Amino acid sequence: MTRNALPSHVAALLEEASIVRVATVAADGSPAVAPFWFHFDGERIVLDTLENGTVRNIRSEPRVAALVDLGARFDELRAATIFGVARAFDPEEAPAEVADGVEAIRAEHADELTTPVFEYYAHGETRASVYVEITPLRAQWWSPQGQPELERRRT
Repeated sequence: MTRNALPSHVAALLEEASIVRVATVAADGSPAVAPFWFHFDGERIVLDTLENGTVRNIRSEPRVAALVDLGARFDELRAATIFGVARAFDPEEAPAEVADGVEAIRAEHADELTTPVFEYYAHGETRASVYVEITPLRAQWWSPQGQPELERRRT
């Protein structure tokens, strides 16, 4: 799916949001959801993460749903769920577009990566880095504002 295949307001949400909630299917069939910083380059959603349950789930069942939402009050809410297929990569084996997306995430969050809280978290971390690429297949979005381009629709 290319940028042109996603409705412009879904692409705009992906460009404006900083957190995506990725839903996967665990080995026992139960749902699992986790938040991630991400980068959207117009064709793919990229995650920079560690070896974890989300990655294990993606390796066994690559279908995912990714939710982005903005707004604190009901009249401000906008949300999109992007349904797609995910692939996990060791950093040295990731395609250039995925590695570029990870670099963009790290650049966007550079100030957070140097905070005492993040440094404390990272200091004790021993899990391997994993890059994830989500290729969108379809999307649905919602907004209470009633604007034609933001009403609930499916692609």
